Amino acid sequence: MKALERDTEAANARAQKAEKALEIIRQQHRDSDEGQSMREVTKLKNRLIEVECQLERERVAKDEMVSEQEHYRLAAHKLVSPGDVK
Repeated sequence: MKALERDTEAANARAQKAEKALEIIRQQHRDSDEGQSMREVTKLKNRLIEVECQLERERVAKDEMVSEQEHYRLAAHKLVSPGDVK
């Protein structure tokens, strides 16, 4: 039983050591030019998505205004049709 406990403790110690080493590698990557470039790319992609969403909202608003304008044009045309003008 003690051998199993020792093996478990040794495995836990190796796992903790590996986790620390992995965190160091992650931090080095974050600090590297590549890591900084990847963060910048992510920021730019997010900004692109925001701008595309804004453009879509503006396109929808414009389409609604054009539709409303057409509605009023047709209503005005019905009020003043060419056959009524003498």
